[in-house]
Amino acid sequence: MLSLSLQNLIGYLAMNQSTPAYERLRQQMFVLVCLGLVVSGVFGLFGLGYDPRVAKPMQLLLSLAAISASWTLIAIYVFRVPFIKLERSFVWFFLAHFFLRLIVETWSKDLQIGEFELFTDTGVVMLMLGMFIALPIKEALDYSLLLFFGFLLIPWSAVIFAEKSQPPLSALLFRHQLLTGLIMGLIYVLGVSKSEWYREQARSQMLHDIAHQDTLTGVANRRWLLEQVKQLTSSYALIMFDLDSFKQINDQHGHDMGDTALQQAALLAKHQLRETDLIARWGGEEFLIVLPNASLEVAKGVAERIRLSFLETKAPAFTASFGVATAEKDEFDSSLKKADAALYQAKNTGRNQVMV
Repeated sequence: MLSLSLQNLIGYLAMNQSTPAYERLRQQMFVLVCLGLVVSGVFGLFGLGYDPRVAKPMQLLLSLAAISASWTLIAIYVFRVPFIKLERSFVWFFLAHFFLRLIVETWSKDLQIGEFELFTDTGVVMLMLGMFIALPIKEALDYSLLLFFGFLLIPWSAVIFAEKSQPPLSALLFRHQLLTGLIMGLIYVLGVSKSEWYREQARSQMLHDIAHQDTLTGVANRRWLLEQVKQLTSSYALIMFDLDSFKQINDQHGHDMGDTALQQAALLAKHQLRETDLIARWGGEEFLIVLPNASLEVAKGVAERIRLSFLETKAPAFTASFGVATAEKDEFDSSLKKADAALYQAKNTGRNQVMV
């Protein structure tokens, strides 16, 4: 049961596969860390709920908060709340939790001032870092300013008005709050750098897609496939296919339907391939598939399955002819000619078939 739950959690954290890898990793790490902090905070609330120094009404309030947090965590897991919503929810949760404890422990007559370590910047800095990691730079700055002003005003209110405050406390509090302000400035600089890095990553991804992806079908282009073939160290098989009578589709149904046919062909072909297989739009209505470590018979079977899947399309209906060949390392050009010759043989002998 435990291993099943862990597998489910791992699957949950692997959601949003369309998100860039670096962004998905950031989301996963942020949510995992926050979940750990919330779980430890729940146990801490339960502990305070049984603290004899805390008044009975406060004990009840803290216990109810711990129970609510527990059920919230269960609901997050069961309903698989998206990461983008979790990030802001966690930020607001920690802000509320910080201010609640700051107010209660600063002004409580039962808990001595300083137990929450008001004169250190650890908690504030951790929250600020979390916000700059999770949120856009402008939003994180707004929340950080709110947090910092609360950190300034609430302890100073206790220093000025509470009888238990001591004169030396003022200088100590001032030094730590000044240090926290300086750290906040450094975190802001890091946050700006993070935003610039994200923009650069997005730009690099866009340039990579332009250089290596066919924008119409979503599969790779010829340049990318040729680069990948050069890295193969073992034998492989080639499948070249071409949509039959493609000009008639454009003439009878329009170029939009022709584009749709190309997109469907690429999608259906990808569904029949392994993760290690390569597919690219070779040019026009022609596609090329590379199957590493595949025999001629295996490649022929893959081509046949792709051909049959094309027969199920209706809007628009289309078929394709296939040429199959095998190649050893450094034999790409000669094998490509064989696959191309087999393809034209399939075209010339009736179309909608696989030839070797």
